[in-house]
Parts: sequence; structure tokens; C-alpha cells
Amino acid sequence: MRSHALVVNTARGGLIDEAALADALRDGKLGGVAVDVLRDEDEGVDWMKESPLIRAAKDGFNVLITPHIGGCTSDAMHVTEESIADVAFKKFGG
Repeated sequence: MRSHALVVNTARGGLIDEAALADALRDGKLGGVAVDVLRDEDEGVDWMKESPLIRAAKDGFNVLITPHIGGCTSDAMHVTEESIADVAFKKFGG
């Protein structure tokens, strides 16, 4: 990858080696990281202290972390609401 490349992960936190990404940022081999998920986010509060990406963000590197809300757009919510209504209508009639 080029040193200005960006890595974006909106899938699952375990798909990416967070330590390797943080090291690449610190070494100038990566331009930035944007993630909507982190590896151990379901493990409780302590995982935040251990996250290499959170440490890199705190140290001023180009890291964007959102709290697993990437799919929470108004369009996505509308589609979800319509799907729920369709299932309810089919199940209970109307």
C-alpha cells in the first residue's frame, strides 16, 4: 500500500489486525484508519484501554472510530421499519 492509503472497516472488528494498523500509522506507512467496529468491543470497558487504535487516536494519529453506528442512516432505518411492518402484516394480517 502507499503511505497515504486509508483503511476503512465497517464489517467486523476481528477482520483487521488493529495492532498492525496502529504500527503502520506510527511508522508513516499508512495515511489513516476509519472503523465502525473494534475487535473486542463486546468485552466490556477494559478493552478500550487495550485497543491499539484508540491509543493511536489519542496520540494524534489519523484515526476515526465511530461507535458501531455506520448503518444508522435515515434510509437504513426507513428500510428496517418497512421490513418490520411487512413481516407483521403478513403474520397478523391487517
